[in-house]
Amino acid sequence: MTTLSPTLDLNTGAKIPVVGLGTWQAGKGEVGAAVKAAIKAGYRHFDCAEIYGNEAEIGEAFKSAFDEGLVKRYIR
Repeated sequence: MTTLSPTLDLNTGAKIPVVGLGTWQAGKGEVGAAVKAAIKAGYRHFDCAEIYGNEAEIGEAFKSAFDEGLVKRYIR
């Protein structure tokens, strides 16, 4: 599986994908499936915020993707 590109260089030296999935106003019960589909499609940039109120469902989708081996968690 490949990730989407291109990326931008941050002032920290890290890179961030230019294309990301926004989760604002994503429907309850739909956002988790959207996040998993995006991960499978190569997305690695997700716009999330507590104020959106969907962080639990998004977290479950990430956990499921990690548990299934769709992506690995990299810690520096």
